[in-house]
Amino acid sequence: MSTNLVKHSRNCELIISSFDDFNLTSIIKDRELVCLLIVNNFFDKEKILHLVKKIIDLGAVFFLTYGKFSDEVHDLIDKIIEGDNDRDLSYIATTSHKNEEIKDISYFFIRSTYLDPKEYRCLALFDRYDSESMELQSELMKVLDEGYQ
Repeated sequence: MSTNLVKHSRNCELIISSFDDFNLTSIIKDRELVCLLIVNNFFDKEKILHLVKKIIDLGAVFFLTYGKFSDEVHDLIDKIIEGDNDRDLSYIATTSHKNEEIKDISYFFIRSTYLDPKEYRCLALFDRYDSESMELQSELMKVLDEGYQ
């Protein structure tokens, strides 16, 4: 599965990229965004802090974390949301999915995190060296194309 993949289905635009290859300037703030951070091998606190703040600026309304370091990254995102004194970010939801089935987290991310019928964006970021991330990417594409079966 390649990085920087963009796929459209109905009212959802899915972007899949590795942390290293993701280009923040490639996303226009034209719709709300839900973000899945797949963190099995990757946990650079400063990089995550910077990335999450930029994704919030792009219109994030929901963050999901998945993988070995999902609880740590989830707590870090919550601290960013709670600690921003310049604006109210209480509308942003966060969930951690450390030990869930790939099929379940894929469906939840694509089909249940954003229920408004208008267009939205799903951004999935992963460590390119993580084999489980590849499996999750394949499942995300399947859910987007076919729905959950």
